[in-house]
Amino acid sequence: MNNIKIYKSKKYNSEKYTEVDEDIYKTSSTNKNSFKLKGVKDINILKKLNARFFHKIKWLESDIDSEKSFYITYLDGKKYYKSKKDNTIFESYDDDTYIYVISICFVQEPEYGENDSSNSVISQYPLEDICDKFKCYCSDYYEKENTDNKELSYVEFASDNINNIKKLKSIIGKHVYNLKDNDTIKLVIE
Repeated sequence: MNNIKIYKSKKYNSEKYTEVDEDIYKTSSTNKNSFKLKGVKDINILKKLNARFFHKIKWLESDIDSEKSFYITYLDGKKYYKSKKDNTIFESYDDDTYIYVISICFVQEPEYGENDSSNSVISQYPLEDICDKFKCYCSDYYEKENTDNKELSYVEFASDNINNIKKLKSIIGKHVYNLKDNDTIKLVIE
């Protein structure tokens, strides 16, 4: 990887992203098409939800695909789920966690075992070694940009720890490659 630069993706202009440091963005890692459940532990709530005589509670089938295996109801403004399989009652919870992202573009170097940049597929190495060193992962491979641009390759790195992304920024403007040294491969950043 050579000629490593920051890539300012257009997606960072959306309300899903907040710039928290120069070229580093924060975004929710929660998939909005899914939901998280935990068992209801409050005995009083369970009594209300299970009481046959408590006429306000009506368990209904949902039209939402992800909820098809549950009956749903509302109590005091909160949504509850009852498993169709075993009648266990759950409540949804929101534990929005955030990840920090940065995008880069670079030139791949076939002489170091990387694909040619005209290839829309980015080589696994040294990306995997960068991820290991900086405790992050690749969260977007920018398929359109990598297909359209025959000179540069694009990738987004993410971590739940902003300090990992700050450290990753140290590769900007550097030459990064893997070097075989006897029987080992080492990541070189120069």
